[in-house]
Amino acid sequence: MTAEIAGLSGFTRRSVLTAAVAVAVVGVLPELAAGRAFAVPVSVLGDARPWSATGRTSSANGWPIDRVPLSTAAVQGADAELTVLADPDVSVVLQYVARRFHYEVAEIRAGELVGFKPLGRFASQHESNHCSGTAIDLLPGHFPAGLRGGLYPWQMLVVRDILAQCGGVIRWGADYRDSVDEGHFQIDVPPGDRRLKDLAAVLRGYTELPGKGAGTGEEIPFSSAAVRRSADFHRRQGVVS
Repeated sequence: MTAEIAGLSGFTRRSVLTAAVAVAVVGVLPELAAGRAFAVPVSVLGDARPWSATGRTSSANGWPIDRVPLSTAAVQGADAELTVLADPDVSVVLQYVARRFHYEVAEIRAGELVGFKPLGRFASQHESNHCSGTAIDLLPGHFPAGLRGGLYPWQMLVVRDILAQCGGVIRWGADYRDSVDEGHFQIDVPPGDRRLKDLAAVLRGYTELPGKGAGTGEEIPFSSAAVRRSADFHRRQGVVS
């Protein structure tokens, strides 16, 4: 298939992929492919109101913000480093998100990944999660806060697959209706939540199994089963008003 794509004149690999995915999902899940959010009212951590560190002891997702211990690690396959909370479960999950995004959505170069941010005032609640070291912004220059539509349909499908794989542990900034941020990903469970530990254990297992995990081609986000699974999860997780 790769050789066939490379041999097509007048078409880029991206245009062929976009067309192929569009054909695959037409009549199946057009809302998911186009990136239109399902309007499902849910109660989640964080909202679109401004956030200030004054009088706070935790970020919007419930993680402590005082004297945050940090760790820095290279993102596998990318010329970028990730600085987040020095919690092994938080670190492995956010690294997984960044790694899959780099391999399957868009290349992340040096300086195009933002993790921890110092205490301060943020335009929205979910941005406060940076100061607890539990959120990342990928390619912030390409996905400025407040703008929607920065991803191709096939890229949207990959991101939705990543979210479904993470089973509610990760929230995507594009699912904030009033403060959309397509480059933002955060831990969306509080400290001690079993789902985070269980997911981290699964992701660590990928590193021990050949042919598993990001960059191996093991994930197939464009299959009908994967698309349906992602859409079902998206409906359940919903959007934040």
